[in-house]
Amino acid sequence: MLADILAQCAALHRERPEWRFWFMSDRGIVENDFRMPEAAHRTYPFTEIAWYYRRTHVVLPTHRETQGMLAAEIAMCGGLTVLRPWMYPAERRAEIPHLLYRRRLTLPETVDIEANRRVALGNFSPAAFAARVMAGLERLVRLPRR
Repeated sequence: MLADILAQCAALHRERPEWRFWFMSDRGIVENDFRMPEAAHRTYPFTEIAWYYRRTHVVLPTHRETQGMLAAEIAMCGGLTVLRPWMYPAERRAEIPHLLYRRRLTLPETVDIEANRRVALGNFSPAAFAARVMAGLERLVRLPRR
């Protein structure tokens, strides 16, 4: 899976050499380096990750990222998630700007950063979170008592 994503990113970089591809690997966060990691992934401080997220237009999650937090964080910064249909639950995909791909990866010519941010802020803002919590509590109150 990861080898396939890296190979497709390398092919896209050959088509669009002006695009910058960053990859979180055991060598650090590397740019336009499509080699497979040799060791387990690393963790990075928030400030370093935030710097990259704010500059990211498109993110391709791997099998390691299955709950959609990366997609939500990238969308809050205006980015677009490109993923395979099985990677995130349908509920999460409905909340984030995304494109699906099956075999061949295709990327958009442009990414509407402001539109992506609006969608994400509508779904992940403190007000949206509070509304979800309240809806859950209201469902609990309506449960039959035993």
